[in-house]
Amino acid sequence: MRDGQLSSLIGQIYECALDPSHWTRTLELICQSFESAAATLGVADLLTGSERQFANVGVSPAFLHSYRERFHAADLFLHPLLLREVGEPALSSELVSEAEIKESLIYREWAAPQGFRDTLMMTVMKEPSRIGYLGLTRREEQRRYDERDRELMRLLSPHIRRVVKIADLLNHRTLERDRFVEVVDALTTSVIVIAADGRLLHANQSGKDLLQRKVMLVVRAGCVEAADSTHEQAFRKARQPDLSDRAARTVRLSRDAERPVIASILPLARVPGSQSAPAQFAIFVQEVGRYVPLAAEMLGQQHHLTGAELRVLLGMMGGSSIREIAERYGISETTVKTHLRSLFVKTGTQRQAELVELALSSVTPTLKPT
Repeated sequence: MRDGQLSSLIGQIYECALDPSHWTRTLELICQSFESAAATLGVADLLTGSERQFANVGVSPAFLHSYRERFHAADLFLHPLLLREVGEPALSSELVSEAEIKESLIYREWAAPQGFRDTLMMTVMKEPSRIGYLGLTRREEQRRYDERDRELMRLLSPHIRRVVKIADLLNHRTLERDRFVEVVDALTTSVIVIAADGRLLHANQSGKDLLQRKVMLVVRAGCVEAADSTHEQAFRKARQPDLSDRAARTVRLSRDAERPVIASILPLARVPGSQSAPAQFAIFVQEVGRYVPLAAEMLGQQHHLTGAELRVLLGMMGGSSIREIAERYGISETTVKTHLRSLFVKTGTQRQAELVELALSSVTPTLKPT
């Protein structure tokens, strides 16, 4: 692409900040520049599985409808994208293996019938529960994407990211509203503050409701304890008064595999100048189903997981069996078991229950600083 063409395309991208309807024409120009058959610019909600597309070109309305109705939850590329840096283009072969692509339900019943084969993708936005992405696709008969295509996408990357961020903020009205919603969501989480000896010091309304139900945590003689006696020892150990360790410690509070509940116990800092003040801990109680997906990114980076391995691990954290994970993504149980064996090796675990416990222990009530 000549410099003049690149400048013109970048100018077209910035036009979309003022008028999002320009995205369709802009994606058409991007497709032409990359010799691509189709392109999608969208934002996926990793909690609900829903997706909002800024624009899509090269896919018929019928296939767009089938993707939204049947295949959006089986997309193979979103989990691997979580492990990529924002703005760094990725070839499809770097995200998902050739064998797994061809084995998958979404390829056999959605991509292959359209003649789609190769993909070049890039994360343009990451938030605690959402990921924005640009995806380009070539047909079976076209050449595969290579380093030249990756380098060209890198040139467009900062401009697309800025415009997507502007458009996303406008779509949500104001940044202040977003922050307000996040605060409200946080307050609906059960938050309980205790002393090192377990004495209840404070609880928000959700925390009070939880204690009154006496299902996960109970108050006995003024102290907070695990309702299930089998969890009490781990609960006591997690709140030992060691404020030199600022990391959250996590304890499972429910045996229900389908709706596991965990307590993240976070040491609170002492009051400055008051070294003799007793230690305190904040307890955040949450369902793993509401687990912040970007914490999965941290888990994947810590153990050097592939996107496929991360997909299997998240499924198991949500209570899915090997068969259910295989059916969701249209792959064989053998493939899932292969990823599971690799997870055991990388995490130093030997059983599924041990693996899930390790994963749950990494779930914290706050995001790590970037």
